[in-house]
Amino acid sequence: MGTSKKSVEGFVGLTKLVAVLALAFTLVARPTPLHAQDSRTRADLATYEQYGQGTPLPIDGIWRLRELGKQVIIENGIVIAMEEWTHFFAWVVDPGMVTSSKLHQTGRQKFVAYDELLKRDMEWTVRADGTIFASGGTGLLAPKFSLEPIELSYPGVFEAMVRGEEVVLTPEGFGVMPRPEALEIELDFTAPVTSGDGMCLDLDTNDLGQQGGKLQVWECLGGNNQRFTYLEDDGLILSASGMCLEAVGTDNGAPVRAFGCDGNEAQVWTIKPLPGKQRQAFVNAGTGRCLDAHRPESKRNGGRIQIWDCAGGNNQSWSM
Repeated sequence: MGTSKKSVEGFVGLTKLVAVLALAFTLVARPTPLHAQDSRTRADLATYEQYGQGTPLPIDGIWRLRELGKQVIIENGIVIAMEEWTHFFAWVVDPGMVTSSKLHQTGRQKFVAYDELLKRDMEWTVRADGTIFASGGTGLLAPKFSLEPIELSYPGVFEAMVRGEEVVLTPEGFGVMPRPEALEIELDFTAPVTSGDGMCLDLDTNDLGQQGGKLQVWECLGGNNQRFTYLEDDGLILSASGMCLEAVGTDNGAPVRAFGCDGNEAQVWTIKPLPGKQRQAFVNAGTGRCLDAHRPESKRNGGRIQIWDCAGGNNQSWSM
């Protein structure tokens, strides 16, 4: 595959969003002084004017903190409060304060940011529904929060990233690395792939031949979008539309989507026979995790396909 890049969206600069933010800050009164009896403390945070121009990110834009219902701007590596809120019942965050810094991309759908309030790194994951989940660890008490988009600076490139495409930064703007086109497959060499729950592996009919096509389970209807083939020599699972199943990420719950076949290890699957069953598991070579129909949805139309630690359940048992 070549290294040329398809341009998606040019930079919007130190963007209109921050310009709107700056105007809004000039129109509001100074922060209300805290009363003497108020146990809260104003957060000791820098404001966005104290930060230099950073690097644009595909997640730049206005987002809402779900847990608080408050809006923030993600802009060139920093997160700026747009509204006042109280953090952990103790710190008052004013509009214009930077709540996270050093935000940078570490993977196709992965970012890391330094939380200025908690004084720790947080890992951000872009989910299949277009939201962001941030976590400071795996323990029960580890800090977590989620964000939902309100207005994005680069909506086209963000949608490509959600689909699992590789977003790249160029001097002209953002781009998406091109993927191979769909292969031509003889339909006679394909067959349904059924789960132990009696559902069929299904490529969304709206995504046939598209990069990042959505995979799901659906009742078996016999359509071409439910026909696949396994190339044992290459370890590739191909749809009848000529696209390969690829794990987008390495963690439990990372989605599996359909992309043009290039044979990268995220597209390589090995068959593992399951003792006592006339079915097998598909184990992803890049992660060691199994092709998995999300358990709460594994018997429902539209249940998502992902990778998960291999456990041998019906939702990981497949026959072709």
